[in-house]
Amino acid sequence: WWPEEILRIISDSLAEFNLVNCTTALQRLAKAWGCGNRGSGSIIDKRGKAVRRLPLELEALLKRTVELVHKQGNRCPPQNLSNALWACGRLEAASLPETAAIAQAA
Repeated sequence: WWPEEILRIISDSLAEFNLVNCTTALQRLAKAWGCGNRGSGSIIDKRGKAVRRLPLELEALLKRTVELVHKQGNRCPPQNLSNALWACGRLEAASLPETAAIAQAA
């Protein structure tokens, strides 16, 4: 999967995503873009340039993930929390308030 394809799916279907869909999308983006991407440690666009700001789709995905984590409360599966936090770290999004909200649920 190319990051642009994943972002398009997020853009088209985010309102229908459940928590598993959100964490899967985060993980796929993290694998496509994360720290291992060309050794840069940055999100890289299709022109090979480092992205300075998170794409809007990724911001929306993080917000949806937090919404679903809060909705599930204590019933939120630890595996989903772990997967989301791993992806946030790899995407260098660990300092975002959304990531902190996911971590608090863990």
